[in-house]
Amino acid sequence: MARSPHILIVGFGSAGRRHALNLSRRGAAISVVDTRNDRLSAEGLRVQAAFADLETALTQGPYNGAVVATPTVFHVEQTERLLASGCRVLLEKPVAVDLKSAQRLAVAEIKAQLPILLGYTWRWWPALREFRSRLHDGEIGRPLRAEFVMASHLEDWHPGEPLGDFFMSRADLGGGALLDESHWIDQMVWMLGEPAEISATVEKVSALPIDSDDHVELQALFADGLRVRLHLDLYTRPTERSIVVFGDRGALKWSFESNTISSCHSAEQVWQEKKLPGERNDMFDALGQEFLAMLASNAPPSCTLTDGIAVMRAIEAARMSTAQAGHKISLGPVLPNRQAGLS
Repeated sequence: MARSPHILIVGFGSAGRRHALNLSRRGAAISVVDTRNDRLSAEGLRVQAAFADLETALTQGPYNGAVVATPTVFHVEQTERLLASGCRVLLEKPVAVDLKSAQRLAVAEIKAQLPILLGYTWRWWPALREFRSRLHDGEIGRPLRAEFVMASHLEDWHPGEPLGDFFMSRADLGGGALLDESHWIDQMVWMLGEPAEISATVEKVSALPIDSDDHVELQALFADGLRVRLHLDLYTRPTERSIVVFGDRGALKWSFESNTISSCHSAEQVWQEKKLPGERNDMFDALGQEFLAMLASNAPPSCTLTDGIAVMRAIEAARMSTAQAGHKISLGPVLPNRQAGLS
């Protein structure tokens, strides 16, 4: 690989722009693809070349790597094309709009022999890495119950941008709480393993001018009896992002707003709190550093397409349950290497 890698950013909205700036600061040369001319530049970033479509960009390669940060509906087709060209890919989450499409991409990944790095960025947030480590170290014993919450107001995400211009507002582009905030489904699977059964309600309940879902209530049952409640929404103020796990020897909780991890091991409300440093861009930058390391050494990704397919299995089950008025859906056999190993 060249000393200064050349990376193609496919989709130059907020996520693509953030990745471009981070990778550029780390020494990468950047080219971009976006259908909107008004988004083909960014303050503080020197772009090598800008293209209106991926096919034209590929004729001007080669590239050492690519970041796919387009609306979810385009993920599979664009990633397949990049893999076929021999390009390593950092794919923004989620993998696809449905499980079948995600499994199709897995076939392309195997054929290309180029493992995809999946951008479930919260895996790189230091407080959540510590939270998971403490959970797996047995600090609270065997997990019995857990709650995951992501609640925020969509109009606060990109101030000044009309919701109609934001893919999150459109179901046909793969927007909505279930797909876009599947970070928290990924956190559940990453920390606790895959559930055996899911029941859920996925719906639109707010007055926001969108046609995508904005409210998800998901209940998961694990083979060892662990129960998990997961709430996602796109209408809440103030924002809440939190995780709490109750075990047979105490409780562990994390809050993004205070960026703290707290633990309690008694009947009284006596919590030991640890505040951690961190800026939101840190996790995106750490993800970018891992991608650069993959390009330099062919190191395996820490968040894989297999991980993303595990999330899509849960999403598919949530949709099926919603269609069946909350009926419990079995996920079938857990995929290999997806057990969390908690005792």
